[in-house]
Amino acid sequence: MTPVIAIGISIVAVTGANFGAKKFKNINLIFNQGIKLGFVIVIGMAVAIFLLAPYISYLFAYSPESAGIRDVLTDFLRVTSLFYLVLPIGISASSIFQGLGKGLHSLALSLIRVFFLEVFFSFLFAIVLGFGQYGAWWGLVTGNAVGACISLIWAKLYLRKFNKVKTVL
Repeated sequence: MTPVIAIGISIVAVTGANFGAKKFKNINLIFNQGIKLGFVIVIGMAVAIFLLAPYISYLFAYSPESAGIRDVLTDFLRVTSLFYLVLPIGISASSIFQGLGKGLHSLALSLIRVFFLEVFFSFLFAIVLGFGQYGAWWGLVTGNAVGACISLIWAKLYLRKFNKVKTVL
């Protein structure tokens, strides 16, 4: 997750510089490239975590006393590895808004994703549908995915207005 956050921090700076220079056409390119680069990184991370989950869980549950949680920890790592797949969208959208001086948009996206969608889906899957802890994990993944879709749509609609503005050379 740290590399994707680093990309997001870079997006803030590069977007701000292009916005200040009135190179508005570049902002959409920055957004798209941030998502693409993020995907390359998180796909590798997610596949590695998914495949290495039994070995990673062994590192944290190697003693006879903790061996009982090893299988559950492996399942947790595998389910949450899917969480990473949509992170570049949400982080890139939030970063674009920050770079454009629209920090409240960024905050709103984070609040919607974390405090509404992830909590809602975790509660729905774990409690209402009775899937227990697995439902809570899938709720995090689902909430993050839905939040990423909202972030993508919101950012694309907002960036549309910059496509109508002529770029200053």
